[in-house]
Amino acid sequence: MNEIQLYRNGAATILLPIDENTVYFDECMGRFDITVKAVSPTPLDIKMDDYLEYNGVRFSINMPFQLVRGSVFSYNIVFEHPSRALSDIIFKHVGAIEFSFFGTPREFIELLVNNMNVDDSGWTLGKCDDVEPMAIEFISSGNGYTCRAALSTIAQSFGLEFWFSGSGKTINLTKQAGEKTNIDFEHGRGKGLYSVEVGSTDSPLYNRIIGYGGTENIGIDYRNGATRLTFDPGYIERPLLPGERRRETSIIFEDIFPERTGTVTDVSVDRFTLTDTSIDFDLNGNAIEGETAKVMFKSGMLGGRTFDISYNHSSRSFRLTPAVENGYSFPNEFFYPVVGDKYSFVGIYQPKSYVDNAEGRLKKAVEDSFRKERPPYRVEIDEKYMRENGFSLKSGDRVRLKDSALGIDDIIRVTSVSFPLVNPHKCTVVISDKLTYHQDVQFVIEQEKVKDEVKVVDKSVTEFNRNQSYAMKQFRNMVFDPDGGLSETLQVLMIEAMAGVFGAESQNFDLQGVFIKANVDGNPNKITFTSGKLIHYKYEIPEVGNVWNMAAFMENSLVPGTPYYISAKCSRTELTGTWMVSAEPFGVDDFHGFWNFNLGVISSVIDGQRFTNITKGFTYITGGQIQTERLIAQLLKLPYITIGKNGRNAIEIWYDLAQTKLAVTLGLVNGKPQMIWYDEQTGQEIWNASKNGIVYVTSVSESWRDEGMLLVQSLSTSGQEADLSTIRANIQFNASKIGGAASSTMEIKSDFIAKYYDPGNNNETEANSVYEGYHNTNVKTDPFIANGYYVITGISPNFDTYASPNNDNNFQVMVLKIWSGKLVDTLTVDVMVAW
Repeated sequence: MNEIQLYRNGAATILLPIDENTVYFDECMGRFDITVKAVSPTPLDIKMDDYLEYNGVRFSINMPFQLVRGSVFSYNIVFEHPSRALSDIIFKHVGAIEFSFFGTPREFIELLVNNMNVDDSGWTLGKCDDVEPMAIEFISSGNGYTCRAALSTIAQSFGLEFWFSGSGKTINLTKQAGEKTNIDFEHGRGKGLYSVEVGSTDSPLYNRIIGYGGTENIGIDYRNGATRLTFDPGYIERPLLPGERRRETSIIFEDIFPERTGTVTDVSVDRFTLTDTSIDFDLNGNAIEGETAKVMFKSGMLGGRTFDISYNHSSRSFRLTPAVENGYSFPNEFFYPVVGDKYSFVGIYQPKSYVDNAEGRLKKAVEDSFRKERPPYRVEIDEKYMRENGFSLKSGDRVRLKDSALGIDDIIRVTSVSFPLVNPHKCTVVISDKLTYHQDVQFVIEQEKVKDEVKVVDKSVTEFNRNQSYAMKQFRNMVFDPDGGLSETLQVLMIEAMAGVFGAESQNFDLQGVFIKANVDGNPNKITFTSGKLIHYKYEIPEVGNVWNMAAFMENSLVPGTPYYISAKCSRTELTGTWMVSAEPFGVDDFHGFWNFNLGVISSVIDGQRFTNITKGFTYITGGQIQTERLIAQLLKLPYITIGKNGRNAIEIWYDLAQTKLAVTLGLVNGKPQMIWYDEQTGQEIWNASKNGIVYVTSVSESWRDEGMLLVQSLSTSGQEADLSTIRANIQFNASKIGGAASSTMEIKSDFIAKYYDPGNNNETEANSVYEGYHNTNVKTDPFIANGYYVITGISPNFDTYASPNNDNNFQVMVLKIWSGKLVDTLTVDVMVAW
């Protein structure tokens, strides 16, 4: 009997009996585990976190395993590779779980390794290819990324592949996992292959690919108004084969656009003016309509950040406009530019040489992506061939596959390999050109879907902004003073500037835990302040700090006809402060030993009450962007959203840019808080949600339907693979030709009638959705049908019929994988049915 040793906390526990049902599975950048199926006459001492060792790597139990008690105890246990631990740790940077990080692949993996080694040990960086640094955002609805999801994102962003070596905790990131082998597989006796199964692809085999680059630095006069970088003729194609029709697709490379990567040669004392003596064109006058000239840092402490700029061509220098993130202004004493930093300009028309260079890079990228895609091949390998030649395979390896009948003779990737532990030479291998970057957390997948949807919206918004820039040009030339009195006070009809900064440095602070209440107890002459903290971003007491503790304050004798200034009087020597309410304004330095930070004003009594207006903070206006702390408006209109339209106290979301098709209303509707969803075509209300619950205006009742079904393979676990030989045998047993031996039609008889429950779309849908699926009876609370692979057959006497495409007794049958009553996968099986 074959056995394998299990361990717990470093000590050996039991010897687990294994056979050919104990399978090793290794998928490139995906699943990596050993599945053990064992039986015992008595219970076995096996617990979570127990492990086994195989080839120097520890495979552990991380999830509850299946145990079935019958005449014996049957175990189905998955022992997972150490890389599984990556899914248990959140990817963090300086304590944040949502952040943008700029660096090389090595720097990203070093950050990931540091995250893993906090609560684990032994994680290291192995081989890592050198690639130009980039910024990657790790933002996903506040949940963060696991280290496993982050690793997949990093690899995909850089166009690299990750793999593990050593004890399984060494992370490698290279152009290709695996290695090229000298192994040839060919169908035939002694040539290595038992069988070849050709899979299907998700898309056609394209013979033309249209390529586009990014939208940065693309002016309105580029290639007849093209909004993205392109090239001549705009596509790559291959000649058509006889009888082949043209099939095309497209690809976009957002990071390829006309740009000049420069190097900072000098930095001013205040760190805001940078010089690059090699700048070879004048930025002034070359700003793209509707955009603002910016600099994007590619390296250094500001790597990944973008700043608005003004430019002096005579000195080849540009000055940064401060950027504020989360209350912090950049550059600052911790993050600032230095000589040697790399950067690019955006929002600028580029010289023709840079445009030509970008188009060449785009064409090369499209050519590299244009290759013949093949379907995956699942091959069963002759174990004698592997044993006698001393061959072994791992995911990522390249092998030569030959089959003259299928027209295959090429070097293709091994995307997954599996074999019984008791017989490592009995391999089943999937060979394919295509690899998948698996995201193992659902919220990460959903975030990617959101990004795809945003890309669709962005195109319309871009066109909207371009049209607005033209309209603004006309508006600029048509402004006039209709009253004729403006010239006495201001000689300028329209102010134009690169940027505007509003606010005083002394007012650049935030409050924490402070609540200001005017008109206390209905008395307009009473105002209160709670205790709390004042956090200043400019002023600080050296070696003491910048967070002052503010005492609570009350004033109840305000004069009705007098407006007042509100300020914080903060000590210059200790972190304490008091609130001031004064009819006279005071500057920041008007009190000896204190700073006076102005907060705002409170009005005189108007219609029995006072109004507070806060003036602290900064507002930045740069081109098409306003950055501020608080926005007060009667109507806010965005391309697809309006707030306060026609005086309505609601947010309205529209299907279209012209805002003619209402999609969702959220707010006070007819005096009640509601959320209403509308049909895109008819505009009719579909459902609304309020404190009374969800009301379905367009309601679909729950329903049942009968399905004739044939069970062709039972399943004990959701991850169990299809046994094609068993499926074919069961289909053949229940199939029969219709109309005699020469007929090319057959039918499959069912062995029972399943009842499918559909919860519909109504007030009970959410509660009933747990019952959706195939049942044995038409009682929705009754159990689902057994887990397994099924064929839907139709119901006697009207069974579904199948036609043989080539009239050769070969039929294609759709097989459904049903788990917990629901369809989770489908596959097409070729079956031969004779008379």
